[in-house]
Amino acid sequence: MASKLTSLSPRLRGGLAIVASAGMTALAAPAVGLSPLALIALTPLVWAVTSARTWRAALAVGVLASVATGALLYHWLPGSLNAFFGFPIAASWAVFPFYAAVAQPQLVLWAVARWRLRHHTDAHALVASAALYAGLDWALPKLFHDTLGVSFYADRWAIQVADLGGLYALTFAAVLVAEVACAVVIFRRRSVGAAVTAGVVWAAILGYGALRSRQIEAQTAAAPSFIAGVAQANIGNIEKEIAKRGDLDAIVDTLAAYGKLSEQLVVDLPAGVARPDVVIWPETAYPLAYGAHRSPVDDDMDRELSTWAQKRQVPLLFGGYRREGGTEFNSAILLDSAGEVQAYHKFHLIPFGEYIPLLGRAKFGTGGSPRVLNLAVARPTASGAPSVLTARLGPIICYESLIPSHAAAAVRAGAQALVNLTNDSWFVSTAEKKLHLAMAAVRSVETRRAQLRATNTGISVLILPNGQLREPGPVDAAAALRYQVPLLDSAPTLCVRGGVWTGPACLLLSLLALVLGRRKR
Repeated sequence: MASKLTSLSPRLRGGLAIVASAGMTALAAPAVGLSPLALIALTPLVWAVTSARTWRAALAVGVLASVATGALLYHWLPGSLNAFFGFPIAASWAVFPFYAAVAQPQLVLWAVARWRLRHHTDAHALVASAALYAGLDWALPKLFHDTLGVSFYADRWAIQVADLGGLYALTFAAVLVAEVACAVVIFRRRSVGAAVTAGVVWAAILGYGALRSRQIEAQTAAAPSFIAGVAQANIGNIEKEIAKRGDLDAIVDTLAAYGKLSEQLVVDLPAGVARPDVVIWPETAYPLAYGAHRSPVDDDMDRELSTWAQKRQVPLLFGGYRREGGTEFNSAILLDSAGEVQAYHKFHLIPFGEYIPLLGRAKFGTGGSPRVLNLAVARPTASGAPSVLTARLGPIICYESLIPSHAAAAVRAGAQALVNLTNDSWFVSTAEKKLHLAMAAVRSVETRRAQLRATNTGISVLILPNGQLREPGPVDAAAALRYQVPLLDSAPTLCVRGGVWTGPACLLLSLLALVLGRRKR
């Protein structure tokens, strides 16, 4: 194989390798879901980098690989810039290559470092390279916090290792297989030690996953639960509706759509179907600042919401806005059947969307810390008098589901389940919706907490504590959905207690492997 490749011009060889690696990475990603390709996605790129004649050529390969991979993974961004900011679509595509060039920064630095090890295919060198890739992936800033390991989010056994310390162990394991494949298949070199190491790593990951998955399934089956109804109204960009039809009409129609779905969940029930313990609307579903008293019309809308919850005797958890001390927040608001309010304010704002980095300009205020919303759930007893179960819910608003420390902090605060209110309607491709869902699913594995995801336009779903998805709702369609959400009180996982430590651990492993390899050689 190596001889056939070397018969091509160096530039053509490098270009084909970059395209092949970028294509396999994109096919392995959640948008398509061919996760086994993640194991060999970097194989052509390893070959291209190690075949470069100079470190500058290797750097160029890394930059072009970042551009190609970023373009395939985030092809939906120009349309989102047009929808979110109103940028002309031509201008959005014009600036996209600049983003793609830095979208996967680990490829650039890793390529130069890998070139320095181009003459070595022993186990120490390949382990050092794979660990360095994973460590750089953790250390360098990425807008969507994704990594190669997220490709395995739907693999029942592989993903369970995330509760030990995040996804970077999976990224390391995948890149190590790619390194071994390049050494053995392309360069025809013996790499027995590296192959054995890769086999042992994956055997440990899958063995742990099989055991842990069964344990979590048993805990989930024995846990108490509550019934949640989710209203997905398929209304996303309310600002465009307001611009076309005016404030009042657009807001009234939006609330009417959510009200109709809520009635389906609470009133129009088939015989024998229990009422939900809470009705949930997604992020920004209520397009006003609840309780701000900005106008008599706003006050009327607030009263409508409170009256509905009291009349139906069902709490309402909804995404809206909240004004406190002159500052407006993007909030999750729990309105109980007695009219009492609990609120959580989003504090991981979307860069360039809700705030501009370095300039200090923000669309909303930032909340202080994660908190728990207490949902009272009535349960019948043998005597006929209902008992009350308090469900402690950790709220997550949209972009916050990409931040491992956020979900972990909610669990440390006592959350028994996570409730994720999201608006993905700005992102015009289902590829973004699937990536966002995959990252949210990893949060449930890391924390071992079920997560109810309520979205404006999809994908609403229940994520179980082992990461499995239950009854995903439709995309770009209205739906009234019901979920039985388990409440777990298990001890915090190692990832909750220690954070995503596998990222820095990979950097240390890379350094250790380099030192040991150098001594051996």
